[in-house]
Amino acid sequence: MVKDHLKKEYSSIAEMCKQYSINPSTYRYRIASGMSVEAALTSPIKDNSCIDYLGNVFQSINQMCHFHNIDVNTYKTRIKKGMSVKDSLSSVVRTPYDKGVECIDHMGNKYRSYNEMARAYHIPPSVLRNRINRGLTLEEALQKKEVCDHEGKKYKSVREMCRAYNISINVYKARLEKGMTVKDALTIPVGDLIGGICIDHKGNKFCSVREMCKAYDIDHSTFRHRITVGMSLEEALTKNEIYDYKGNAFRSELEMCKAYHIDNSTFRYRIREGFSVEEALTIPKHYSLGEYRVSRVLDKFCEKGLISSYFHNIQIKKLFDILGLPDVYDTFMIAYDNELKDSNINISRHKLAKFRFDFSVIKEANVFAFIEYDGVQHFKFVDLFFKTLEDFIVNVSRDRAKDMFAEVSGIPLLRIRYDQIEESMVTSMIADLLENPCKYLEQHNTYISNHSYMKAFEEICLDVTPDLV
Repeated sequence: MVKDHLKKEYSSIAEMCKQYSINPSTYRYRIASGMSVEAALTSPIKDNSCIDYLGNVFQSINQMCHFHNIDVNTYKTRIKKGMSVKDSLSSVVRTPYDKGVECIDHMGNKYRSYNEMARAYHIPPSVLRNRINRGLTLEEALQKKEVCDHEGKKYKSVREMCRAYNISINVYKARLEKGMTVKDALTIPVGDLIGGICIDHKGNKFCSVREMCKAYDIDHSTFRHRITVGMSLEEALTKNEIYDYKGNAFRSELEMCKAYHIDNSTFRYRIREGFSVEEALTIPKHYSLGEYRVSRVLDKFCEKGLISSYFHNIQIKKLFDILGLPDVYDTFMIAYDNELKDSNINISRHKLAKFRFDFSVIKEANVFAFIEYDGVQHFKFVDLFFKTLEDFIVNVSRDRAKDMFAEVSGIPLLRIRYDQIEESMVTSMIADLLENPCKYLEQHNTYISNHSYMKAFEEICLDVTPDLV
């Protein structure tokens, strides 16, 4: 059972929202972003309606395009090009490759289709399409060109020539781009990438490429990649191309990550997210950049004796069990359950027990405060963290539930946003938390009000039906 702001009971959120003519997903999102039940149910919905050329009214462009059986991106592109709404919605989308679409070659000859034109020039239709897609003119795409090697021997294609010389076409093209002659690009040995006898740049023979790589202490996959991108055999075997923060040289990023016992994909993600090379290599895997910087500041407060200790990412129930305060936890949970029901946040007590605060600050064997680091995914939909918009909404609900737990329990909560992680600012915020804990029972950020802190939610429009999201 759920109640609206007038204390009227309904069997479900869906039934209540139907009474107020609002989409349940919009209601849940509004509640999660901090709106009251009354505001979530009664605030006007942004009007996204639109009208087609026949006068039909639709709730959104998506719905209108779906009705006219046209892709919404096609419609938007046509509108940007200056086409009318009628033409944008009604013109048939056809490609040059569609059956029955007439086309003309560079000589002015007409054909019933691209396939017919390709056959007239003795070219497979797939080859013609590929050439056109690569940017060749129609004349260039239709001409059946032959290629010659350094000895004047003719081949139907570059691929056929490379096969004759037992060399990858990618290696051949990369060598030409580096200025090598056709002869060198085709004939300089790179070793057998599958197996068999191979020779290094010094003339040493090996039973296989793997044996050669082992002799030069280089990863086999690194060697293959270097050869594929056009490196010479000597460069592929001997070149050091990456350095860590200490100045140590490594053959590859993969080799460096192995030395630091960190996954290569984790290292790359961290670098994209603004980590320094040292941070990307040394921060424990279970820490984000913001959490790591907060933990370093907390370590300094521990050293000064201002706090006893802190826990990172520990479940709420387990935290109180470790501190020997199970009765306190049960008291908190009873009050918390009632508060959640009044706020219509549908989270079971079992799930509540598994919630984790990023940091639980301990002082004199008691929970003194909680600290949450909120990355950008707490404020907007990020594909890396969420598969669907509903997953994002659930995450927002979880944040709101944590706020409520801290408020009901009388435990100060500090939230640090992703743009507030400079060491000096984090130090200042935690120092203020320790000096003025009562302030953080209601306001959860040192510099920003709760409403302004979560303002990003208000800028996202969710007033669309789920099947059109």
